Amino acid sequence: MSISTLCNRLSKACFIFRTLKNKLTFAQLKGIYHGVFESVLRYGIRFWGHLNTHPVLLVQKRCLRLMLGLGYRDSCREHFKQRKLLTVSELYIFEVTQFVHKNKGRLFLPASEIHSYGTRQSNDLYFESDSIYRVYLKIYNRLPLEMRDLPVKRFKRELHSKLKDIISFIFCICLEFLKLYFFFLAVCIDLFHNTDFPKKSSDC
Repeated sequence: MSISTLCNRLSKACFIFRTLKNKLTFAQLKGIYHGVFESVLRYGIRFWGHLNTHPVLLVQKRCLRLMLGLGYRDSCREHFKQRKLLTVSELYIFEVTQFVHKNKGRLFLPASEIHSYGTRQSNDLYFESDSIYRVYLKIYNRLPLEMRDLPVKRFKRELHSKLKDIISFIFCICLEFLKLYFFFLAVCIDLFHNTDFPKKSSDC
């Protein structure tokens, strides 16, 4: 299924909420959302969720605004968090990390079982051949180690409740790294402009 086809299907589902938003409570609308909208969104998300999902997120925001009676320019970020609804990117992370966790020890082995070197990544999972599974593992190996050791059912509950906080934490780390990178870049540029390099001799 292409992204455009998915967006068309989700847009049709939005019409239901336009019709029912004044007749049902949010709790009832949320139940319909999970059954009609999110079920379509989740279908095959492991295989297309790494693509450009911004158009899908726009439709998802439109659906939430209809459910809550928000204006088309109102921010949805806090509403997703307060209503415990996952965005398309969060659903992708949720699905792929669950898949890896369920197949740990079968498809995916710890790096310590592949080689005997005592590295910082010895607790990370590993997949031998190049495939989309490598993308899954890059996400899974970013999770806290104590979460990766949980039983499957508890892992799912903990992941769903803490996913937004985990993503925010990773985002903050990346933001701090970028700030540091641009700071050093600015210092290097400043040094370059203020350094008197020897001029080439005309005899050369």
